[in-house]
Amino acid sequence: MDVPEAVCLPKQYDAVVIFDADNLVHLDFLMEINNRYCKGERLIQGYLDSKNPNDTWVSGVFAISFWIINHVWHLAKYNIGLSSVFGGTGMCISTDILKKYGWQATCLTEDMEFTMKSLLEGIPTTWCHDAIVYDEKVVTFKQSWNQRKRWAQGHFDVAERYIPKLLKEGIKRRDIVILDGIIDLIQPYFLLISAFFVICSTIYSFVPFYTNVLYALLPYEIWQVIGIGQYVIPAIILFKIHAAPKSWFYTLFYTAGFPLPWPALSIAMNTPGATPCIPGTSALTMCWCRKAQKWDPSRLSTPKRETKTKPEAVQRCTASSFWARGALQWYLCSLYLANMVK
Repeated sequence: MDVPEAVCLPKQYDAVVIFDADNLVHLDFLMEINNRYCKGERLIQGYLDSKNPNDTWVSGVFAISFWIINHVWHLAKYNIGLSSVFGGTGMCISTDILKKYGWQATCLTEDMEFTMKSLLEGIPTTWCHDAIVYDEKVVTFKQSWNQRKRWAQGHFDVAERYIPKLLKEGIKRRDIVILDGIIDLIQPYFLLISAFFVICSTIYSFVPFYTNVLYALLPYEIWQVIGIGQYVIPAIILFKIHAAPKSWFYTLFYTAGFPLPWPALSIAMNTPGATPCIPGTSALTMCWCRKAQKWDPSRLSTPKRETKTKPEAVQRCTASSFWARGALQWYLCSLYLANMVK
């Protein structure tokens, strides 16, 4: 059943909940969503957990990635009053909104497109940390590549079409929540910048050919903390959710470079020849079932000038530019940790 059809049923409902057909859903999912709906929230994203975190190292790393995102990104933003983003499954949408605005999202990342359309109307997407949906993650690297290629392509498409609109509307209304939607959309561009500086830093180790301004912006110690956070934050989350020993083992793959294909995919997808939209298609279906819990972080990068007489500083630059991916994201990490007791 497609989303628009759900609002045309003979019996009328307050909201529509969307799952992928292979999902399992926690028994308390609808109760938690209903509690949020009764508080006035109209677009609600549930906790995206993994149904198969221990099948392969690929599914294990994907699970870690989503567990981190759930805590460091979605929960942190919800705690400080910013909008979350729909994740493609475990989504609750008020039928009033569907009747008034329709779905009208047809690109490869229709969940993100609908989120941005709603933000432009002043309707944020909230996060329900206790409404858990278990999604099945891909188990091979090839499947992962194809899936992330589709995500990257759709992400660029939505970013190109909605960043100007969000910027204009956010400034016009002086609404930080709308402007914050831009942060979600510019992530692929951060990845491109990251990849660029990783390459430049590596070459710089042998041939100093540019002026590095990284440490002019922030002291080396700050970048060191950001780099260490790449390892500490996942550990905190895994400990918090009582992850299985195998998941702890998979963190070696996560921190060792599993996110690296993203820059290549971002470059490949940021081309005029790409076909970002498939009108009238929807991979979303309705279903229902039972429990779990998990999350993914990110990185920023930028470089600074190092003198030829400081090889250690060059190594520091390389490490810092590689492990940093967005001061804003790590800022939200600290906000989350400050709100952990909430």
